[in-house]
Amino acid sequence: MDLLDNGTQPHITIYGIHGVGVFLPWHRYVIWTFESVLRAECNYTGTQPYWDWTLDNPVFNGSLFESPVLQSFGGDGSASNNCVEDGPFTGDTYLNIGPLESLAKNPRCLTRAISEGLFNMSSSWDDIYPPTMSRRSFVQLQAFIDGLDFIPEEDKVETGALVNPHTLGHSVIGGDIMDLYSSPNDPIFWVHHTQLDYLWSLWQKADKARLADVGGARTLDGFGPSGDQVEPTTLDTPLWMGFINDDVPVKAVMDTINRDGEGVLCYEYEDSPSLAGKQGF
Repeated sequence: MDLLDNGTQPHITIYGIHGVGVFLPWHRYVIWTFESVLRAECNYTGTQPYWDWTLDNPVFNGSLFESPVLQSFGGDGSASNNCVEDGPFTGDTYLNIGPLESLAKNPRCLTRAISEGLFNMSSSWDDIYPPTMSRRSFVQLQAFIDGLDFIPEEDKVETGALVNPHTLGHSVIGGDIMDLYSSPNDPIFWVHHTQLDYLWSLWQKADKARLADVGGARTLDGFGPSGDQVEPTTLDTPLWMGFINDDVPVKAVMDTINRDGEGVLCYEYEDSPSLAGKQGF
């Protein structure tokens, strides 16, 4: 298996990381793990980039198809079979594992089916940043980012966007990144989810008490029909990472700069140009 397979494998085998309280912590940890392995095994000397979608929205005078992300990671799939035909991730044998839960070797092309219209209607600055910063609790924040409908009404937030921030990157790019299990097969997954982590870090920076704020159900079955939660996620809930890194508790990834010395992370984000001149950031 190559490095991309190693990053995709835990996302396939550890299914219960979506729609639950560990969604943001687990993805923060897998991103950190992926970057660490890039440095250790590939001599990568850069940093982990994030894709601020708002910079590519027409409101910011941006354009999805002129985005540095698509210019660097390849563009749309072909009209005939959705296979990506430009950039560094082309070829009939680029992907190895998946789709869905399969870990068997299955060489095939990377597919995309980009929807610029959906992107333009869901990625403006007003769609993303104000709703993020107005959330009063971690549960509310995750409900907004992950688009959870089965939560108490008071924890929901309405915007003009057609999709939530998490769904945005998956639905707009389309193709393999839409696979709930093997979506990390598309390298855009990593910069998309790093943007979600950036949003969480901004929210945390606004109040140091948020470095210990976590919640939400621990399992998908933990949500009742009215949003009642059982088995709550806590700071001691384990984050499983398969064979690519050690398992750690949620509290080990709550602070990206590890101020108390009890965590495993060591990074902070350079602020996006989209925040320049904005109050509250």
